[in-house]
Amino acid sequence: MFKAYRRANGVWLSRALIVATVGAIWGLGLASHAAAADAEYTLEIDSVRTAITFSLKATGHTVHGTALVSEGSMRIDPVTGLASGRIVVEADKVGTGNGSRDKAMHREVLESEKYPLIVFEPRRVEGEILADATSHVQLHGVISIHGADHPVVLPTVVSLKGAGLGASSTLDIPFLAWGMHDPSIWFLKVSDTVSVQIEVTGTVAPIPSEAMGS
Repeated sequence: MFKAYRRANGVWLSRALIVATVGAIWGLGLASHAAAADAEYTLEIDSVRTAITFSLKATGHTVHGTALVSEGSMRIDPVTGLASGRIVVEADKVGTGNGSRDKAMHREVLESEKYPLIVFEPRRVEGEILADATSHVQLHGVISIHGADHPVVLPTVVSLKGAGLGASSTLDIPFLAWGMHDPSIWFLKVSDTVSVQIEVTGTVAPIPSEAMGS
């Protein structure tokens, strides 16, 4: 029974990680779009000040956890909305604060040794970001997790002040539908969806005209 309980709690982490990766990325992408009307921008994520949290409902309780962005940058064309870049989360750094539960999660759900990275690649920003104001945008992209790619759309609230960017978003991840292990056993059931919350902090900078073609 206790083993089943630990395995169930591990599932939430898997989803959170996926989501966590995605959330951090979209926040930056938005800012670049709003920063300039006709010049491409780069977005750099501050990994220390960016927070990703997640939660998973299970029988009689809810599991909570965190994930970290190890690196992240984006390039946005505010005219076309096209985006590129890469946001990375190391799967084995995802945790819930419970050693036995995390061990089960990494071994059975995330399979961290086999799939060590969770990566979000932005493709397109939809919406306008206004300077010194609150803006609502959507970031389209692809999350690579557990050996598969999944298209996602992230609704995001962005605050842009000068070169500073703040963004927040939430995303529900259907981890079972994405091919990950279901740790539910007997009467101990977990939700098939992980809820992820992302709070991103970063900086925006214009790309010099001589570098636009690179």
